[in-house]
Amino acid sequence: MKLILAGIDAVNLLLKYVLALLLVMMTVGALGQVIVRFVVPLFGFNASAAWTEEVARFSMIWTVFLGAAWALRHGELIALDLVTHAVPRMLGIAIKALAYLSCAAFCLLLIVVGLEFAEIGEIERSPVLGLSKWYVFMALPVGAGLMVMNIAGFLLACIIEGRDPRGSLDAVAD
Repeated sequence: MKLILAGIDAVNLLLKYVLALLLVMMTVGALGQVIVRFVVPLFGFNASAAWTEEVARFSMIWTVFLGAAWALRHGELIALDLVTHAVPRMLGIAIKALAYLSCAAFCLLLIVVGLEFAEIGEIERSPVLGLSKWYVFMALPVGAGLMVMNIAGFLLACIIEGRDPRGSLDAVAD
């Protein structure tokens, strides 16, 4: 089981670097758009960099889905933990585990739906970059697949390490 967890953590290490690259791309795209739209005209030039908007948008889409997957591995997505901490410990853990398993089932559905969207996107192209929308739409099934993997990793780590999947209310108070 620890080998499976090590594999999941290796994927997440790569995912962390991909997320950093996507954030840089998104920032460069948005900053480029601001410079071209507001700074360059101050010097008497009218320029257009339509590609910056698509780069920023597509990077943001991938960042959202991959970032949510990465956050699931660490149990860092927003959650309402008040109820799971108000009930007896074992009941709270069962509720939290059921919530994670329900989330995994929903993510499996997202994979199926996302693949259908990506298939439709194969024939569509982005207006400026001419990029197949398949690359953009694949963010949904890839992200959902990584979410399922990280939900399994989070629950597996809780079992192996004897951690409480509900987390600590002390972290919320800080």
